[in-house]
Amino acid sequence: MQLSRNWLAQYVKLPDVSAKEMGLAITTATVEIEEVLDQAVDLSGIVVGRVVDVVKHPKADRLWICRVDIKTEELQVICGGINVTKGMLVALAKVGSKVKWHGKGEPITLEKAKIRGADSNGMIASSVELGLERLLPAAEEREIIDLTPYQVRVGDPLSKALGLDDTIFVIDNKSMTHRPDLWAQYGLAREVAAIYNTKLKPLKIGSVPAAKGETKKLTVEVRDTALCPRYAAVVLDNVTVGPSPWWLKRELNAMGINSINSVVDVTNYVMATLGQPMHAFDYTALADQKIIVEKNGAPASLTVLNGKGYTVPAETLMIKDGKKSVAIAGIMGALNSHVTQATKTIVLEAANFSAVSVRRSSMALGLRTDASARFEKRIDPALVSKALAYAVELLVKLDPRITVASQVVDVNHASGATTTVSVDKKFLDARLGKALDPKEVVAILKRLEFGARFKKNIYTIT
Repeated sequence: MQLSRNWLAQYVKLPDVSAKEMGLAITTATVEIEEVLDQAVDLSGIVVGRVVDVVKHPKADRLWICRVDIKTEELQVICGGINVTKGMLVALAKVGSKVKWHGKGEPITLEKAKIRGADSNGMIASSVELGLERLLPAAEEREIIDLTPYQVRVGDPLSKALGLDDTIFVIDNKSMTHRPDLWAQYGLAREVAAIYNTKLKPLKIGSVPAAKGETKKLTVEVRDTALCPRYAAVVLDNVTVGPSPWWLKRELNAMGINSINSVVDVTNYVMATLGQPMHAFDYTALADQKIIVEKNGAPASLTVLNGKGYTVPAETLMIKDGKKSVAIAGIMGALNSHVTQATKTIVLEAANFSAVSVRRSSMALGLRTDASARFEKRIDPALVSKALAYAVELLVKLDPRITVASQVVDVNHASGATTTVSVDKKFLDARLGKALDPKEVVAILKRLEFGARFKKNIYTIT
């Protein structure tokens, strides 16, 4: 798992310490940080340039002689990009910077060169040459990065211009198998706030707006409430499925998640932020506009979103519509109901599934996903309503034309009761081998957002 320092800074006032020091503090207090990555390092020497002139190379059919303004100077660069044009904003790799030649092999250091008799002082780069192909995929080979649609300034380092100057903390997942709250950026932010005794800003999440006008039919029936304590869903209409905005692609990338499309990206962003997996169905693909949660009566074949077919064992918890299975509960959706660019209406789902059930099914199928990894840690059912509201809020923020087209259907059999634990001071001190100051113990617990008090040598924690 990956933790973004830039994301952290939105919710925690971070101390003036190095990334290495912060990584050590998190390791000693909470979970092991395996690696601290500086996004900007690999983009050192890459700046935003403007192509001020393009002429055909006299000795090469597929090359252009370009003059590129990088604010401090104009450079002549030989370029083989099929889409280079005058006035275009580009990623200019200066002499001394490192690039992957045609995206292959180890990075090489750029030097001044003479190409077919013409001087070249750097490179107008493609995404594969800068290792940015996941974020800025090219439509064709030999296509250079076009920065014209972005709000960037000539001469700025590319890392700064595109916000790719984050610090990424790579976390050892094995060190938090017992902590479902840490499988989320916000859960980790809570820990960092507690470590440095600084305030954690609340995630301001409202509720799903009420549907206006004519509503669409949606029925949810949970036939095994022990394995699915809570299932909530809502219909959204006027959806346009397309590429996500840059900020969303960038933040998902920092969290180690690939961008798919605007709808899937929002569900993944909510999962990465809150720790609650989500799924979106194409509304028109659901027979009878119905969702049924029940165990498989007999083994069945199902092709899921990774394109692979699986024989799903009997007694596996499934999500079905009126006629077919549309998802393996807590693991992955089926290809028969997935969101495509043609989708205009979606059913957005957030649910809580039994950890044992998800783990057993995942192992039987040999299919482990980001969703199953979280569900098998026992997620708090209270996250369901928060995640659903947050996802709707983000989707409407991306496209204000989206409308809520049904009431929220929330089948909730979770107890919702809080847990109170009492611990004797002597027991705690003996187990930790140190006499702890009760005020400090209570303060730490409260920073972690527990209810805590100390009376008559007993700690009471809610």
